[in-house]
This record gives sequence, structure tokens and C-alpha cells, in this order.
Amino acid sequence: MRTLGSLIVSSLLLFTMGCEKADPDAAKSLAGCESPTAAQLALGPNMLPGHACLNCHRTGGQASEADALWSVAGTVYSSNTSGCGSGGVGSATVEILNADGSVQFKTTTNEVGNFFATTALKTPFRARVTKGSMMREMMTPQITGNCASCHAIPAAGGAPGRIFLN
Repeated sequence: MRTLGSLIVSSLLLFTMGCEKADPDAAKSLAGCESPTAAQLALGPNMLPGHACLNCHRTGGQASEADALWSVAGTVYSSNTSGCGSGGVGSATVEILNADGSVQFKTTTNEVGNFFATTALKTPFRARVTKGSMMREMMTPQITGNCASCHAIPAAGGAPGRIFLN
């Protein structure tokens, strides 16, 4: 376990070195994930599948540049118990729904199952994920778009584990 002092030093080093890779320990974004590979730590849309993205992609987070401030982010898997680094579902449609069920935002997962958006969301909202004939829809209204804060292993807030389609 890292000490507070080492986390502060790590954070300061990130600012002086430039941000070359994600720091999942400083982000406290493990969400039940195994240790990430070097490829998963590389900056880009495939980074850290399954992790709590908004722990970094927020004001004051490691990824706090204006174009990296996200309103919603997560990973879609083929199973609710998938490890973070495997089982991601690409080309799934993720819709963020208003309280009345109308779509306020729509995006598609990438090859590792990640999705993210900078669009401001009206709360409360729900989510629906589809691919082909598969569909899952969240029934409980949410106020955070940090999907892995509940869709983790172990799950929190009544989530069924990872966001999944099967």
C-alpha cells in the first residue's frame, strides 16, 4: 500500500514530467480491477478499461485538461464478472436517458468496451446499452456518470457488477 507521502510525490512528479501514462493508484480507480498492463496505462481511448474514469477525468484530477473533462464514462463487458482487462464489448450503443426515457446523449463503445462523453448531462438520468438483439437498461435514476463507481467488483449501489451484455 502506498503512503500519503508517496502519493503526493507521485502526483508532483506527474506535473513535472508531463502526463505520459495514467496513475491508477493515485486515481483510486481500481474498481475491483487487476493490475493494468503498460498498454492499458498508455494515454488514449483504450486506457484503463473498467476503472472509475471520472476519478481522473474531472476538475482537479490527473486528466483535468478541458478536453478531458468527462460527464459520463465506463466500460461495457460480456459478463458482469469480467476482469477489467478482458471481455470488453466493442461497437455497443450507450444511451443516456432523461427521467422520461427520452435519449439525451448517445455514443458507441470502442474496441475495449470503453465509452466517454464531455456532453453536460441533466440529472437524474438512466442508461441503456444495446448491441444487435442484446439490451440492458438501468431502471434506477443516477446523478453521477462515473459508472465504475458502482459497476465494479464488488458492486456497489445495487449495481449487478460490471456493465454487461450477454
